[in-house]
Amino acid sequence: MYKVFLTGTSATDLYELVPNSYEFTDELNDQSTARITMGLGELIKLATAHNTTWRAMLTTGVRELYILRNDGKIYRGVISGLDFAPATEGNTDVQIKSISWLGVLGKRITGIPKENHASGDIGDLAWAWINASQTSDSPYSELGITQGATPAISNHEKTNSFDNVKDMIIAYSKKKIADGYDFDFDMSKAFNVYTSKGSDRTGVVFDDRLLLDWRLKTTMISDMVNKVYVVGEGVNDDLQYVTRTASTALRDAWYTLESVVNARDVSETSNLNNKGDQALLDGREPTDVLDIKVDESLYTWADYDIGDTIYITIKDLALAQVGKRVVKRTFSVTQDKGAPIISVSLQ
Repeated sequence: MYKVFLTGTSATDLYELVPNSYEFTDELNDQSTARITMGLGELIKLATAHNTTWRAMLTTGVRELYILRNDGKIYRGVISGLDFAPATEGNTDVQIKSISWLGVLGKRITGIPKENHASGDIGDLAWAWINASQTSDSPYSELGITQGATPAISNHEKTNSFDNVKDMIIAYSKKKIADGYDFDFDMSKAFNVYTSKGSDRTGVVFDDRLLLDWRLKTTMISDMVNKVYVVGEGVNDDLQYVTRTASTALRDAWYTLESVVNARDVSETSNLNNKGDQALLDGREPTDVLDIKVDESLYTWADYDIGDTIYITIKDLALAQVGKRVVKRTFSVTQDKGAPIISVSLQ
């Protein structure tokens, strides 16, 4: 059902790996990562069968890594590193690490030396950063990323100066600003933005009888904030900043809890306000993060996605089919150890 493939030096080269174990993690508005562990001896056999060496197979240029379910990709990224370590009975294991294409954009810079963007939709702005990075050193900079879904989100101004493209994409997502977008890179390498990613999966219901494990973490005063200073551009008397506060009821219940958000590359007041408002949304009240661990005996990886709302029943927590949003998933397989295990973080 699940397979792992590695691309070679040309588009026609495709090697099927036989790992001892593998896992990948998908997170809302952040990069995906994967780890593949296999015996070095098996890797050498595979390379020899294709008239090459493992070093030539893995380390002489960009190599894509795919994880497939029923011949459809569920993970796509590039090899980012290798770890070798002794294993049992004198053998050696190799761990192949991978990052998604968002991670590759972490090696791209925008705004050289400075670039001013007039007020415009932030989804279009994010694509402009990606597209410019692909043409900046053509043909070597071309990654094959295309523009996907582009709904209207919100308008912002932006001045870039030697900014990291990956960081900028995340900076204008809902992870960082209140009127941001959700985004992903799909399996065709299209960059998609959403007003809000995900669907209401009323048919996906987990109860504590089906869970392999669960853990609820409630963040309280150490991680809370109800008064935020957002510091923007400028120095000394010209320093720009805004102050955003939560309701008086919350400050009365928890005292004043202050924090500083560094936004030294931002000049527009509305942008500073949005960053402060998002910090308040994330931290003004105690936050529950529910982690569950399940296998694929009832619902498969394809039955729900990042951003979806699924339903949880845990008697001891007085949760009865309560909707929780999927913000992170880790899929892990150990050969000959039963069904794949999926760890899900919910908020």
